[in-house]
Amino acid sequence: MLMEVDFSNVHSLRDLQELTGLSRSTVYRLSREKDFPGFYVGRRLIIDGARLGAWLRKRQEEGIHCERADR
Repeated sequence: MLMEVDFSNVHSLRDLQELTGLSRSTVYRLSREKDFPGFYVGRRLIIDGARLGAWLRKRQEEGIHCERADR
């Protein structure tokens, strides 16, 4: 299935780490979830920023929390 992505609003793994404070391993674990708003191009994770906020809110509403990296 081809995803429609606004390529003016994409993020990398590092961007998501900086935005959320999540560890690299947590971002990779989340990226394997079926409804994660991202995809791989080769080995590079591309995150659809337009869908990311809605996805995080949905997880929060469902009571599913992400672990933050220690700072």
